[in-house]
Amino acid sequence: MNFDTTRLREDFSRAAQRYDANAALQARIAEELVDCARAHIPAQATVLDIGCGTGVLARLATGRWQMIGVDLAPAMCEV
Repeated sequence: MNFDTTRLREDFSRAAQRYDANAALQARIAEELVDCARAHIPAQATVLDIGCGTGVLARLATGRWQMIGVDLAPAMCEV
């Protein structure tokens, strides 16, 4: 399967400012993921979040893990 990464980057960058307001499902999944990860990832571990979007996981993990986030869309990281 081929992805047009240039278009993905541009589309998600354009949507970055309003993304969280329209991502209720993603937020719920992120909460469940963090709850599950607590049983498997030691406190203070360094966690790489590939495709971090606006940093929802990093916000949920504050104080528990050292989060490193990367995303194809620079504007997502800026948010």
